[in-house]
Amino acid sequence: MIGIDRDTVLRNMCARDIQSAFKAYEFSQRESWEQTRILAFNTAAPYLKKEVNAKSFLPLPWDTKIKADVKPHTREEFEKLKKLYKLEKNG
Repeated sequence: MIGIDRDTVLRNMCARDIQSAFKAYEFSQRESWEQTRILAFNTAAPYLKKEVNAKSFLPLPWDTKIKADVKPHTREEFEKLKKLYKLEKNG
């Protein structure tokens, strides 16, 4: 699918390498999808009743940035995690 031999993936690559390979493959496909979006939009534009742009006509995953609701742990939560995973220094 992405041009890497199955044996290479199974025997020589770690999870991080596989993830990087898939990200690179997805990135290489963007140009093709952008062309598809422009062609589809230009084909449909004369028949659309309201004005839209190509991005709103055919949104693609990389058009919007995902906002993560990640909040830092409080000191109490951090201490609780240290105890849970036994990360405290002994003596």
